[in-house]
Amino acid sequence: MRHLGVAVTGLPAQTRDDRAAVALLLAAILPAIQRCAGPIEPSEGLPALLPLFFSTSVLFGILPALTIRFILRERLADCGLGLGDARRGLTAVGILLPIAAVTILLPSSRLEEIRGIYPLDRDALQSTEAFLRLELARGALFYPAWEFFFRGFILFSLRRRIGDRGAILAQTIPSCLWHIGLPSGELLAAIPAGIAFGWLALRTRSVLWPYLLHLGIGIILDLWICLLPPSGS
Repeated sequence: MRHLGVAVTGLPAQTRDDRAAVALLLAAILPAIQRCAGPIEPSEGLPALLPLFFSTSVLFGILPALTIRFILRERLADCGLGLGDARRGLTAVGILLPIAAVTILLPSSRLEEIRGIYPLDRDALQSTEAFLRLELARGALFYPAWEFFFRGFILFSLRRRIGDRGAILAQTIPSCLWHIGLPSGELLAAIPAGIAFGWLALRTRSVLWPYLLHLGIGIILDLWICLLPPSGS
């Protein structure tokens, strides 16, 4: 059976069931635990954001990786860790990122709702060094774990049981719900974004390219906010 041009890997039915069940269970538990740490709010200085970044790295990165290796006893490469189809990934990121930067991120950056929370480190508005520290920390701790969990572990585990389209939609649900409490535009945008990132992960067989796209979107949004005045100024 094929969806989106990617073959569903042949595994014993019991193995597919076990992996899908574990993925669905963790898709409910880990985001809930992570969000219980407190609301996502901007702060003065990077240290106040490190608990958010480190908790994401542990809950969405390290724990799922350990689950794959020592409980499910499978390879991390089977969950999208690797280079994958580099040509297709580079092409997709090279096309989608500039389009998003101009058509979505630029107008969004001028909205007070968005500017009220981003950049998360308010020092980044005044200091290039603070801006770079913020983006490096997010790029190293937050985004890799996020993409591995949703577009790697959950997506690749479920596709073997419910197919590619079903898996893309299934992983979009918790990734969207995680955004509750953030700006309404971002919450709604998480739906098409989750679908697009999931599609890209399956097309390239890697979470690297959704990671680069997601990271680029975060950096460009912060950059627009730092450089441009709010709407109506």
